[in-house]
Amino acid sequence: MGYHILALGQQGSEAQKEKAKSLADVASSAAEALRRMAIDLHPLVLDQLGLTAAIAQHISSLDDESQAELELQIEGEPVEGSLPDDVALTAYRVCQEALANALKHGEPRHVIVELVWEPHLLTLKVNDDGRGFITNQIEKDSPKLGLILMRERAKLAKGSLIVNSGLGDGTAIRLELPLR
Repeated sequence: MGYHILALGQQGSEAQKEKAKSLADVASSAAEALRRMAIDLHPLVLDQLGLTAAIAQHISSLDDESQAELELQIEGEPVEGSLPDDVALTAYRVCQEALANALKHGEPRHVIVELVWEPHLLTLKVNDDGRGFITNQIEKDSPKLGLILMRERAKLAKGSLIVNSGLGDGTAIRLELPLR
């Protein structure tokens, strides 16, 4: 698309060529943003590699830019092939949000992500040793969008989300999702 705009601009004055280049840059940026949004709606890595690998890849990408030490632990035998799409997407999105919150607000030194596979239950735990917060106060006085979205995702997948935190005690997020 940007190429076509540039081609049109080549026939005009210098001012028109500059405008065409600027428009081409905007079009390219918009196309890239749209591509990223489409991938973010349903990450291809979930379909291609499964939940465990998708979370591992996400942690690896954060590890490069984070001051915290990030660790992934797997317990039990993954049942990737029979994992319902909504369960995989919910676990992945809650993991992303929990990690983003921990790294952005908690200033942790260490974050552990744990996937526990049981025959009829998938449990995702994200524990950090960061600053923490007063759980009841946040949820009652000024609920945060990230926590609201994690709860809604869990509810839609017929699961539960437990958030435990305290000032100076870090934060523990526990997502339980039934495997149908």
